Amino acid sequence: MKAVRSYVRFIESIPDYLKSIQKEIILLVDENVDHIYSDFWKDYPKIIIPSGESSKSFEFIQKVINKLLKMNAHREIHLIGIGGGVTTDITGFVASIYKRGVAFSFLPTTLLSMCDAALGGKNGINSGNIKNCIGTINQPKFVAIFPDFLDSLSTLEFQNGLGEVIKHAILSSQNDVDFLLNNAEQIKNKDSEIICKLIEKSVHFKMNIVEKDVNETDERRLLNFGHTLGHAIESSSHLSHGESVAIGIWHDTILALKNKYCTQEVVDIIKNLFETFDFDLTINIDFEILEEKILHDKKRYNEEIYYIFPFQIGDCRIIKIEYSKLIEQLKDIIHG
Repeated sequence: MKAVRSYVRFIESIPDYLKSIQKEIILLVDENVDHIYSDFWKDYPKIIIPSGESSKSFEFIQKVINKLLKMNAHREIHLIGIGGGVTTDITGFVASIYKRGVAFSFLPTTLLSMCDAALGGKNGINSGNIKNCIGTINQPKFVAIFPDFLDSLSTLEFQNGLGEVIKHAILSSQNDVDFLLNNAEQIKNKDSEIICKLIEKSVHFKMNIVEKDVNETDERRLLNFGHTLGHAIESSSHLSHGESVAIGIWHDTILALKNKYCTQEVVDIIKNLFETFDFDLTINIDFEILEEKILHDKKRYNEEIYYIFPFQIGDCRIIKIEYSKLIEQLKDIIHG
């Protein structure tokens, strides 16, 4: 099954692209994106999504649904999310429950959403400080990627996406890691040719995994590398998703070394990769706060949790370990 189809296009073609859909569409657009690019979709009805994780709540979902009802949106409507991961999550979730399900698609505008968040059909919202604990797995009709959106992305938001891109490379192969290292300056400078290749590599890697395991019962769990600790850090700090996942991956790599799953060489490669792209890998959060968040991780089952460890670059494995042992070891490496 083809879970999603992706395209790489130039931003000037958005009006023609939307017209080609030949469906009645309503746009859900990130407020910052709309402020810059609204001329490209001025002829379409839209709902503005405030930027930030606070929008991923039942309260805001209800507001979106009420607006759709006032717009007389019917079951044949096609919702299109234009924005980053927050907007695509909200669009996919609303589309999955409104009128018992309507069609939806994405135009991701951040590196994180182009390479990860908009792909794979996970549509989640938060409950309190617990990230993505409510949601659906429901595939968009298409994901249309316009790399030109990245031109207006801040350095911090661009690095947010690099956290997931680096994760994909470590999971994929030494060749993909070498691509990042050999093109580091071009990537940081958003060289258009290199960025398109980077996006294509990430999309290809993630979708190959998703199409084999849409509902995350086996291989797709690999994509959670760094996310158990990463989500705990993200919901307990001001750090972005990508920054938090990078810290999670780094400490999970140290944990792999501690358990003799990997060698020092693997640790050095991963450390060099994050340092090359200027990631700060330190944690300045009380472990008790992180432990409370990890307790609610979606990958935990009773007293065990599925955890991803790097054995080699391109060879990461899903290990089922005792939750108490994980907590003890994480506490030791973070504060040891």
